[in-house]
Parts: sequence; C-alpha cells; structure tokens
Amino acid sequence: MAKNKSEGYMFLRRGIWQSRKVIKGREYTWSTKTGNRALAVRRARDHWAAVIAGEYALVDRQASRRRCATLGEVVEAYLRWPTDRPKRRTRRNNVSALRRVVELGQGRSWDPSQPVTVLTAELVRAFQFARLREVHGAEPEVVERARFGANSTLNQARSVFASAEPWRLAKIDVPELQAFMRAPRFKGVQIDCEFRPFGREELDALLAALEQAWAEQDPVYLPAALMLFGGLRNSEVARARRDWLERDGAGAWVHVRVSKTVRGRRRVPLPPQVWARVEALAGREWLLPGGTATERHNLATRRLNSWLSGVLPGREAYDLRRQAGSWVLDEQGLVAAANFLGHRGTETTVRWYASRIRGLKPVKILRAAGES
Repeated sequence: MAKNKSEGYMFLRRGIWQSRKVIKGREYTWSTKTGNRALAVRRARDHWAAVIAGEYALVDRQASRRRCATLGEVVEAYLRWPTDRPKRRTRRNNVSALRRVVELGQGRSWDPSQPVTVLTAELVRAFQFARLREVHGAEPEVVERARFGANSTLNQARSVFASAEPWRLAKIDVPELQAFMRAPRFKGVQIDCEFRPFGREELDALLAALEQAWAEQDPVYLPAALMLFGGLRNSEVARARRDWLERDGAGAWVHVRVSKTVRGRRRVPLPPQVWARVEALAGREWLLPGGTATERHNLATRRLNSWLSGVLPGREAYDLRRQAGSWVLDEQGLVAAANFLGHRGTETTVRWYASRIRGLKPVKILRAAGES
C-alpha cells in the first residue's frame, strides 16, 4: 500500500500488523497490536491523524510510542515530585504561572485534558500580546510593569519543564518543548520608573482611614499598618504569627521569620502605639484573623486592596510597602532601605524605591500615627 495513504504502509511482523508512514521527511513505524487487518487499518488511521494533530509525541524510528502527556498529567507529576528543590510552594506558583500563560494565550479557561504539545512559540506570543492588551492605553509605567510581569510569569511557567525527572518517575511521555522554552521574551524591559510617593493629602486621608479602621476594630487595620509602618510584604503579613511581635528596651518590633528571601528574615521596628494596636487585634496564633491560610491571604491582598482603593483611588496595597521603603531610603540611605525591606540586594531597591521624599520625614509621619 502506498505510503501516502492515511493508514500508512501496512505490513505483518510476527502476526501483528505494523504501519509505516513518512512524516516531515522522517519514517516512523507503529504497531497496531492486532492481527485483524481491518481493525489495524482503523487504528493506524486514528493514530497517524492524532500524530499530525500534535496529540502524540514522535521521537526515534522503531521506538515504541505512548500517548503524549496532557497538561493535567504534567502538572500532577510536577507537584508530586518528591523533592525539596524547588519547594512545593514554589512549584505551586510555577503551575499557576503555567495556567496563566495557557489561559491568556488561548483566550479560554484552563483545560487539563489538552496535550502538552499545545505549548508552542505561538502560544507564548499570544500570551504576551494578551497581557499588553490588558494595559492598552495605560500610563507608560503601567505598561512597562506589565511587560516585566509577563517575562516573570513566562520564566515561572518554563520552570515546570526545567527537569525531566518528574516525567521519568511518573512514566509519562513529555516531548522536548524547544519552541515554547526558547520563544523570545519581551526585550529591553528594565523598570527604572520611580514609585510615585504619597502626597500630603493622600497621607492625611490614609491616616484618617486607619484611625477609623482602628476605632471600628476592622481587621483590615492589621495588614495596612504592618505594610505602611513595617514595610512587610503581603505574603509576610499573611504568614505572620503572634510570636513575631517582640518588645524590649530598644523598642517594639516585628520579627519576620518566614519570607521569600533569606534576607527577608529580619526584625523591623514599629511605632509603639501601632505595635500595641496590632497586638490587641491579633489572633491567638496568627496576627491576622481567619481559620484558614486562604482567609488570611485574602485579607492581606483582596480585602486590603479593596479598602485602599476606596480611600485612595488608583493606589494598590503594595504601595504601602513602597511608601515605607521610601521613608527609610530618604532618612537612612540605600543599604538601610534594602535591609528594612528584605531585598536580596540594593539593585532591587534602586529599581523600585529610588524616590526621595523631601519635606515628609518619617518622624512627622510616625507622630501623626500616634508616636509620642
């Protein structure tokens, strides 16, 4: 039978029908695993159609073939990989990034049944363009941050495929995704735009809102105060325990013991009155109320962002931390600000916190917050 037939060239080997077909100049042989020719032809047609559609992986000639892994199988094998490097939390973040790349690139919700071969250079480009469409017409600073974030998300998504060990242990076939792994990122993305510090009117409105939150015993006071006066990250606030609060003759402190970097494990000072209020509102075990980690995370992110947008439209929760960094940078210098914020190095501080706030010294702000 001619090789260009949909079922390929059929021939018998030890009583089992084999199908041989040339695809893109290479010859492949596949066993139908049956001695019934009619059934073998049907199987061969389905198999080669799936190969051409990209649902199966093909490597060396005469090699036995298994169905190419799906996205769901890849994710499951990656998360079950028995290793501490990368940590399980990091792997979950990488999987979330992979889902975001696929969802934005395809313009539809995540489908774990899709073959892993949908990860192509075209998908990367579609993801990048979709990310830019989200910020179309925005300020240049917002666009640059979106480009920078898209690169970071793509790096995380590619980290899922950095090692073949998970697939070997799970005994699944994952082809080389060279097009996906080597597709170019956004070029020339270097965010040097300075954080726009809070003006006096914004600070007055923010401090008034904090006082109201304290008067109403609103739990949103906790993440807002810890980020504005302690410079903590959202993730650090969500994981903060009550025993992180320390007080001695030198002052009141928050001892950050869990962070995204080694240097992030630090002791940061708090105004005594703010420290006392945080202690009064804190739970028995965790600083933030909530029975689950998800509830605490939502308070430190979604609810805090919603509260802040009502107080200062156009601002986000992370601006509270940036403002704290700018105060320390202005008063004590670059190295002190990097240590205060728990950055890996001063390069990050220069990139994100290069603002100098003249006329709004930290002493004045702390007094406004209740510091005597």
